Amino acid sequence: MLKTGIRNTAAITATFLLYGVLRVCLYGVDLADLISQLFTGAVILVWGIFVLGRVTDRRLRRLLTGLSAFLLLLLLMQTVNYRFAQNQEALRRYAWYGYYVCEMAAAVLFYYAAVFCGREPEKKAGTLSHLLPAAGTAACLGIQTNDLHSLAFSFTTEVRLPGSPKHFGPFYYLFFFFLFFLCFAALMIFIRKHRAIREKKSLFLLPLPLLIVTLLFILDTLDRTLRVGGVKVWQTGEVFCFCVIAFLEMCIDYGLIPANTGYGEAFSLIGSRAVILDKEGTVRYVSSEAEYPFADDADTLVCEHPVSGGKIVWQADVGKLRRLNRRLEETTRRIEARNAYLASRTQVEKEMAETEARSRICDSISRALRPQLDRLSAMAEGPEEAFDKCLPDIAVLSAYIKRRSNMELMAEDGRLPFEELSLAVSESLNCLRLKGIRTALSASGTGSCPAARLIGAYELLERIIEAALETLTALVVSLKAEPGALSMRVLVSAASFTLPPESISASGEGRPQDVSVTKEGQDLIFHCIFRKGGEP
Repeated sequence: MLKTGIRNTAAITATFLLYGVLRVCLYGVDLADLISQLFTGAVILVWGIFVLGRVTDRRLRRLLTGLSAFLLLLLLMQTVNYRFAQNQEALRRYAWYGYYVCEMAAAVLFYYAAVFCGREPEKKAGTLSHLLPAAGTAACLGIQTNDLHSLAFSFTTEVRLPGSPKHFGPFYYLFFFFLFFLCFAALMIFIRKHRAIREKKSLFLLPLPLLIVTLLFILDTLDRTLRVGGVKVWQTGEVFCFCVIAFLEMCIDYGLIPANTGYGEAFSLIGSRAVILDKEGTVRYVSSEAEYPFADDADTLVCEHPVSGGKIVWQADVGKLRRLNRRLEETTRRIEARNAYLASRTQVEKEMAETEARSRICDSISRALRPQLDRLSAMAEGPEEAFDKCLPDIAVLSAYIKRRSNMELMAEDGRLPFEELSLAVSESLNCLRLKGIRTALSASGTGSCPAARLIGAYELLERIIEAALETLTALVVSLKAEPGALSMRVLVSAASFTLPPESISASGEGRPQDVSVTKEGQDLIFHCIFRKGGEP
């Protein structure tokens, strides 16, 4: 498990002092000139890796990782300036100016870490929060463009190198003003967001790294830094790196930056029965209600899951779950039985409704065809000789009964295709030919019509046929379907023909609205029109 932040801060302080000793002792020694920079870089790298495993907020973790990268880049540029570019003035100047970019970038990232600390992951920073980083960036840009205006460094000789005689200009002081002000603002933001830390007695230590780097900057500007044997004990760049990571480590220790510390206290407060074991199986943390090793019975389940450096083992009470599962199974069986009952009941009701509907249709057909059925019954009960003579009439009546029933059964949503009327009339006329009657049919039109209109036309034709059947010699029918209307024209040639007017003007939706009867010799011509809605 990770150590506490206060121990890490002490370790950083010890490495800072060790860095100064190594720098003085190994200064000018062959193959050891870079030991102080490498030592500092290793410390920053280890701390950056350490941060990846400690800081819990993803956005803060990224900011601190980027800050570590800029500190490493600062050391790299310092090494290039003092070790690898002694004979390359341009490269030394670029590395020197790069110091300020890395320092300002580290300060800006630290400032944003304070701004985003305690903020919801999807919530962005306000516009005013970007003003101070923008000002620091502008000051840094002023140093990078010093060759154009000499407002950061004014050299007294033609050689423009880090150690050349020079005077400091306004951009130089502005740069460090915003550098320290960013760190100071970050400190104030942290304290304002975490008021509880004000009660800590060691809170005064928090600004100490900032004060150290400020003091060193002042001494370095006045060329009064601490020297041993003419060798600077600490370089400004390394001191800046150590102070930044010490500052951040103290912030983690005080709880300003959320980190996964305090495992023991937090783990003991959980309500579950659990323990954390290391790789050797030794118990490291135990919850307050746990008694390890756990009992394994029917109502208890022991589970485990690997964690970094070991595993967590916990005890789960499955007794309640088993009882709930039994109740759930019983409830499921009841629901299934009820669903089966409801399904059977629904099927029975559906069959009853279909039976009632068929019964109503059959009753309606029986009432509509009662005259024809009575005539068929009378013909069937008569003498056998008379029955043979009545076969053509029976065929005509049977064709009508069949087709009229089909119309009633085929009507869906109160409509029938026009072709159904044409086929019904055609079959009736074919049966009339069995009596030697000349017939003809003309039908034009397609689509569907109201069922009552087609049935009314067919019933009217049947009444005409039955009225003239005894003396009928010829019958010509013309059907025409038009939008909103159906017209039927019937030419009847018969020696005697009597059709009551009320038979033509039958009541109901299927009655014709316009009826005309003309006579040409022995022939009668009926012209009937059925309009939409049955309105006259």
